[in-house]
Formats: sequence, C-alpha cells, structure tokens
Amino acid sequence: MIRDVHEAALIASVQIRAVARYTSSNNLTMPIVSRSHNLKSCHMSNFVALVFVCLLSCSIPCVGAAQVPALSKNARDGMRLVEDKQYREAIEYLTRASQEGSKAAVVEESLVTAYLSVPPSADIKDMLRGAGAAARRAIDYGGCAPFIVDRALTGRFDKNFADGERGQLRVCKDRLDYAAKRADTTFTIHPADIIEFGFNRFKGESKAAFHLKVKGQDGKKANHDFRPASFSEREPNLLFELMGELWHLQPVQ
Repeated sequence: MIRDVHEAALIASVQIRAVARYTSSNNLTMPIVSRSHNLKSCHMSNFVALVFVCLLSCSIPCVGAAQVPALSKNARDGMRLVEDKQYREAIEYLTRASQEGSKAAVVEESLVTAYLSVPPSADIKDMLRGAGAAARRAIDYGGCAPFIVDRALTGRFDKNFADGERGQLRVCKDRLDYAAKRADTTFTIHPADIIEFGFNRFKGESKAAFHLKVKGQDGKKANHDFRPASFSEREPNLLFELMGELWHLQPVQ
C-alpha cells in the first residue's frame, strides 16, 4: 500500500510539473493531473500533492492504490528525470519502461512530454517519431497525448500574444481536453462539435499558432486560438495527425 501511494504521488508530481516547468514570467502555476485536476500550488511534497489530488477531484474517481499502475524502477527514474528537465536521459529510462510491457498510459504520456521537450537538434525527426509512437500508445492504453500550449483568453491572440494563459491540451480517444489554472477555462471538445481546425496563417503565423472552431452551447461558433509552448509547428502537426487518425478530420489549408 505504501509503495502504491508513493507511486501515485510520483505520477501526480510529474504531471503537475509537466505544465509548471513552462510557466511564464508572471509565475503562473498551472498543473495538470490525470484528466485535468486543478491544484492550488506545485510547491508541495509528493505526499501532499497526492492528498490535494484526492480532495479536489470531483469529476472522476480519486487516484488510489487500485488505479495506480505498478511502475517499474525504469518508469519511476524516467519520470523523475522529466521532473528534473533531463529529457534525453528520461527518454532512455521511459523507453525501457515502455518495452517492459506494463502498458501504463502515464509512462507513455511522460515519454511524449520528454520527446517534445528536447530542444531542436539534428535528431529532431527521431524525437518527433518517438513522440508520435508514445502518443499513440498512451491513447491505446486509455490515456491521452499531452501538449503544453498557450490559449488566448479572448478566443483570439492579440498581435503581441499578451492575452494568453498556459495550459495543457490533451488528445484522448473520444475527445480533446483542455485545462489550465483557472477553472472557467477548463473544457472538453467532442469530435462531433469541431467545425474547423488548422494553423493561423496570418496573426500568430510565426509562433506556430493554430485554431479550433467548435459549436458553442448557444449554437454559435466558438473559436479557440492556441500556440505550442515550444513555438514549433511539430507539436500542432502531431496533434493534427492524431485527430485525423482518431476522428478522420483534416486541418484547413
């Protein structure tokens, strides 16, 4: 039981910091745990993080011993390396953990984060292929493919991208989940409600910004502008690929 609690706390801690490490200069803290939990702070011990996950969860069951996958040493070490921003080393350990056959979605999600966090280099194509393979395994195992993004609070970015918030956009088998620090900007988009998506070819073009137009609750169109935290088109391109494979949707050109 103690080991399970510690493993759950590790999962919570890694997923919290997956967003927190990208916080901007205004010191925003926007943790994501499992399917979009909102916590008040990332500055807490692993055990306290787990307690907060349980107390603040309202839409899905609490992370508990029965739901936590049995994480191998490679998995635990790899996830801690992601916490420490040692992404290439994390990839080595998490790849071994993935090959061990546990089919733990959280391992694959951490592997996606590690691959997409490696700074651009000569092996960028290998990093993208690795991220894509891990993302597909995460979805197959019941998890989601995570992408760190900024979202325009007004629906569209201004010319200086000054009106954005940091959050996580997750591609799951039957939906897109978005979650940030603010509860009122946490939402789910179902494939049937997606009208259009693709890169922004004018405003935000140089920052790899992209948009999702969806059916609003009032029947009107709602626009969501995003940009990847890396400012690289590789992440939206992977996201678009997954949407095409899962829901047979294609981005506008």
